[in-house]
Amino acid sequence: MPAALSRPLCVDLDQTLVRTDTLHEIVLGLLRSRRLPLSCLWWLCRGRAYFKKRMCALPGFDVTMLPYDEGLLAHLKAECEAGRPIYLTTGADERVANDVAAHLGVFMGVLASDGRTNLVGAAKRRAIQARFGNQGFDYVGNGVRDIPIWLAAHEAVVVNPSRLLLRRLRRSSIRLSIVCQKSGHPVQLLLRAIRIHQWSKNALIFVPYFLSHRLSQVSVREGVALLAFCFAASSVYVVNDLLDAPFDRKHAQKRFRPFASGDLSTSVGIVLTIALLVLSTLAALVQPISFRAWLASYWLTAFLYSYRLKKLLFLDAVTLAALYTVRVLAGGAVRPIVISPWTLGFSIFVFLSLASAKRVSELRRLDPQRAVVPGRAYTPVDEPMLCTLGAAAGYIGVMLLALYINSPDVQKLYSKPEWLWLICPCLLYWIGRFWLIAHRGEVDEDPVLFALKDKISFVVAFVIVVITIVAL
Repeated sequence: MPAALSRPLCVDLDQTLVRTDTLHEIVLGLLRSRRLPLSCLWWLCRGRAYFKKRMCALPGFDVTMLPYDEGLLAHLKAECEAGRPIYLTTGADERVANDVAAHLGVFMGVLASDGRTNLVGAAKRRAIQARFGNQGFDYVGNGVRDIPIWLAAHEAVVVNPSRLLLRRLRRSSIRLSIVCQKSGHPVQLLLRAIRIHQWSKNALIFVPYFLSHRLSQVSVREGVALLAFCFAASSVYVVNDLLDAPFDRKHAQKRFRPFASGDLSTSVGIVLTIALLVLSTLAALVQPISFRAWLASYWLTAFLYSYRLKKLLFLDAVTLAALYTVRVLAGGAVRPIVISPWTLGFSIFVFLSLASAKRVSELRRLDPQRAVVPGRAYTPVDEPMLCTLGAAAGYIGVMLLALYINSPDVQKLYSKPEWLWLICPCLLYWIGRFWLIAHRGEVDEDPVLFALKDKISFVVAFVIVVITIVAL
């Protein structure tokens, strides 16, 4: 057997074999299920090793759903088949390490934290050297914290290294090999994480200006208000993706999200959330207090939706409709502009229709072997009723529009209000077509984005704008 194959290969777990931190995953899982005990603060005071031990003893953590690095895993399986001894050497608790080793079946042994010793850095190096001797092993890692261990190893095997780490390693005397490189530029990953494509929804704050014929008053002030909502919404998206990562990994499309796939770490997500909240707060400081109140209520409701409300039957759809409507109310608070009850009613019912379509789309894409949408309260038998409720909500919105057209407010704003009646058949057509397509399973899981990409939707919107201009 070649010397390289007889030399033990020691593999780190967190951020290396697994593209996340298992302790962070456990803590987030307990937060998500509301089972994180207050005593964990006392456990942390007794040291990280003890904290890991007690946290890992709590039930509910599934190592089979972790985002393993497939490139490294394929390399380890090839080495194992060639007869090479492979050991899992990690700062994670031994309970997690043993579960991972049993799940993957490529390791001859495990070195891990045991409740007394936190096996990281120098402690890990000493443990590996005591087992295999100096220069008697190769070590697989991914970060600066692994450099002391690489210095004691025969060869450094680096997984998904940063450019800074590669420069440091190449300036050193460490013998280096790279198994796989990260996919995706960090900036692209961050933009995906904050869902910048969703910012278009925040343009709803301009609806009051359009309806009151005050678009000419839109200025930098309104632009800053828009940014405040964009940053606030993105912070909630990040929180949502952190909490939902285990469910997203079971989803055909969502498993590619940055946090579910492990392209971005949990710690990056926490820092990103704080940064976005700070930016949103700074942008809101120059706005009226009523706008700040609506922004705060939006963020709190959106957070509660991510944490709990989206798991409650149909309350999730009502909450989504309310969040869209809050954007409209916040837009009216910037100047301020009085928003009619007709506008609020139309907004609530139309967006309730779209929110219902979001759930129908999820059910349509559900794996036939699953009885429920992961992280939701819906089952396949709910689909017909959701379609009925959603279509009914959309048509109620059109009915409210018809009542609004006949109101005294419209007579004051438009010289030819009778033309506005043509908007009703346009919306009836769009909503009916939308729900027929949704029933076929051809609507994306975000109906608002579907509407923004759908050519027919653009045509209908253009016709409505033309009708509105003619009615002025």
